[in-house]
Amino acid sequence: MAFPIRSAMWELIDTDGFAFGAKAICATLHPPRTVEVDRWHVTPGTQVNCVLAFPELEDGQQIAYLLLNADRRIFRFEIAPMNPEAAQLLRTRVAAAAAANGYAASLLTNAFDQLERMINARLHHVLSPAECVRAENEVRQHSFVVRQRIRGLPGEEQVVAEAHLADLLADYEGHLNAARATDDARKGLEKTVERLYELSPREFERYIAELFRALGYDRVTLGRGSGDLGVDILVDMDGARTAIQCKRYKGLVGSPEIQGFLGAMRHAEAGQGIFVTTGVFSIEAQNMASAHPIELVDKYALGRLIAKAMGRPGASLDVDHPSNGQPGLFS
Repeated sequence: MAFPIRSAMWELIDTDGFAFGAKAICATLHPPRTVEVDRWHVTPGTQVNCVLAFPELEDGQQIAYLLLNADRRIFRFEIAPMNPEAAQLLRTRVAAAAAANGYAASLLTNAFDQLERMINARLHHVLSPAECVRAENEVRQHSFVVRQRIRGLPGEEQVVAEAHLADLLADYEGHLNAARATDDARKGLEKTVERLYELSPREFERYIAELFRALGYDRVTLGRGSGDLGVDILVDMDGARTAIQCKRYKGLVGSPEIQGFLGAMRHAEAGQGIFVTTGVFSIEAQNMASAHPIELVDKYALGRLIAKAMGRPGASLDVDHPSNGQPGLFS
């Protein structure tokens, strides 16, 4: 094992526990290109004549240990026994150095865990464009923090940690482009959902009816409009009747709308229901729906359903081309 020859890193401990610093005196060092100011290393192929000079000990004292402080660890080279009290003090010092090293490793573990959570959030959470930029910046900045903490580890542990960080970031970079492509596709779907606001309520119902036909539902029947007690669409799938409620909202859909839909489901003798909106659902609406056989489809889930339908053979859902003389309907 090679040790750096830097006088500040070496100590001589006498049998009473007193420490003395050293001075390194090197007569020769080859090849010259390995020489750096106040930093000489014994490396393969280097010829060194080096002497560590320590102060002369008092009469009756002997050298007990040579200590090397390197990589936040203390290496001990025992030469003679110490008195018990001094030996205990030295053990305490070595234990404190080990605890400090363990603390540094603990900080690094926490930093790695936090970095992995940041990467997972960027790759798998639904984020706005501004949130995407912020998440990527946070990953970049925290990677720098991890690198700084890695530098405080002992040599071999530092190499292992650097390799783990490199693998983690390489995997992140490999999936980041796919995540960005998914973000772009979602933006396109969100624009499609936003354009649904331009439809009239009846046009929106017709669009949703066509959407469920494209998704493979059987016998999709559009309601009569006013006077149908709230059932906008009825569909049959595997012999089960499902009622669909359509609300072209920009804000929150609350629990009163869910309560009204429950009554419409009973009137239509539908065993389950699907509530579709271009808005989002309140917590109260979500809680009420979870207590009944009602699936909630907000604007985000609606975008995913449109993407799924468009991926099926022969599907065509286009709000820009009129149909049956109605402006803005699917083709």
